[in-house]
Amino acid sequence: MKELVFDKLASDESLCALVGRIKGADRIQGDIPCIFFNNPASWDVLPAVAFMEQDGGDVVFADDICVAVERVIQIDVVANTSATLVFERVDFLLRQMGFVCKQVMDIIEPVNKHKRGIYKILTNP
Repeated sequence: MKELVFDKLASDESLCALVGRIKGADRIQGDIPCIFFNNPASWDVLPAVAFMEQDGGDVVFADDICVAVERVIQIDVVANTSATLVFERVDFLLRQMGFVCKQVMDIIEPVNKHKRGIYKILTNP
């Protein structure tokens, strides 16, 4: 699921235009969008999107066989100014993938703007 989410976010030109790009670790990788699995090493490059799998497990059974798994991901958008535009684009892309929003919150930080969303999706095992 992590790869699918990353590919969806990183391939969206509108989102990449909002978060910008950083130089890759090598010349082969090239410029990569400021979208990270887990947290970036530092939040020096802003705005940025970070995500992680928060939870998951078997949820639907038929004849003692799991037929659906719930996956929960956490999305964090951190920006110098407003995180709202970036968050709205991420929200749109996740909903296109079939995710349902469980919770959205503003995280109080002394310097940066930080918005977090929790999303879930049912998938095949």
